[in-house]
Amino acid sequence: MSAITKVTDPSPSSDGPDGIARSDVKDGSFFRMYKPGQGYWTRLGTAIGASVVILFVASQVYKSLLPVIGVNDRPVRFAISAGFGLVAAVFTWWLVNGSSRAQFLIETDSEMKKVNWATRSELFGSTRVVIAFMLSIALLLFVLDTQFHAFFYKSTVWKVPFDGSAGLITGAILVSALLIFGVLLYKGSELDSKRIRTGGIFLLAAGAVVAAIWGYYAVSLFSS
Repeated sequence: MSAITKVTDPSPSSDGPDGIARSDVKDGSFFRMYKPGQGYWTRLGTAIGASVVILFVASQVYKSLLPVIGVNDRPVRFAISAGFGLVAAVFTWWLVNGSSRAQFLIETDSEMKKVNWATRSELFGSTRVVIAFMLSIALLLFVLDTQFHAFFYKSTVWKVPFDGSAGLITGAILVSALLIFGVLLYKGSELDSKRIRTGGIFLLAAGAVVAAIWGYYAVSLFSS
């Protein structure tokens, strides 16, 4: 029976602590990009954003800061602003190309590729829903603001007059909304819940009260 001898390689392992071969790990330095070819879109977006910020700040230095401190010669101002932009660009490159920060951009790019983006039809549908919701909220705020204005003006709390026709129109909209939602809650609910029916009755009562108030105001307005 032959003995089995375990032969070990005396040379140190080339794998790092994370199991990745060290020959595959490309550490970044100032003159070498960290893991080139990875995280293209996030790096490109970061570069474009940083360039816009640097150009804006350099232009403000040229237009505002240097004339304030007494530098009025245009070539000198341009040279100082360009030097500032160059220093800022070098600093940004050093900052973004650091291993931890560059790895964050790479991982962000890989995660973005896993996102299920909406189709064109879904995008347009969602946009229509958002626009309709915003218009509804704007109309609701306008109606409530006009109604509160009319209420406090008639109560002599608010002294700024309001347009009576606007009050009547928004009052009619408010009454219609209260009555419609009241009927829907009272009769159209699939859930046999007393709370829902009570809410519907409350909305119907509120609509009737608002209709009575604006009816009285309309009669007094047109009779005078």
